[in-house]
Amino acid sequence: MFKSDKIEICEATTSDAERLRALAVKCKIDAWSVSDYAEEISRPDSIVVKALSEDRLVGFAVSRSVPGQAGGFEVDLYNIAVENEFRRKGTGSLILDGVVAAALKKGASDIWLEVRESNSAAISFYKRHGFIAEATRTNFYSNPRENAVIMRLTINAQRDISGAETLLDSRIEEE
Repeated sequence: MFKSDKIEICEATTSDAERLRALAVKCKIDAWSVSDYAEEISRPDSIVVKALSEDRLVGFAVSRSVPGQAGGFEVDLYNIAVENEFRRKGTGSLILDGVVAAALKKGASDIWLEVRESNSAAISFYKRHGFIAEATRTNFYSNPRENAVIMRLTINAQRDISGAETLLDSRIEEE
């Protein structure tokens, strides 16, 4: 867990599932059911981090560690959501740093994601954080039907994640 100004980044717990769903709906991202969030959080290969401002959920990310192409591990980043009033204030960057820290702890070499081709703000955000567009997946999204840009971030222990490496320390000590 770490803090920056008034934002605290920490692991989500199954008791957060309802709040994650509500924020996903509010942010108009592809929201899962409450039970899907709870199930994902409880998986040992999941990385679900949340951003709190004075105990108020203001953002989160859902990702999962998966077997990599070269025999190691990679992380698939499924969603990042940030409440409107906390956007463009570094909250998304802090959440992404939390995912990177957790991915490094799990020994991942890369983080992969898909983003709607029309979502230029998200594509710019990911590029600013070192992601590279690798390919396009035709008609990946529905409602509306749209291509996905597949992006990859290669991570390593030298990456500056602003103290986020402490994110999983408590979890590792508990296991």
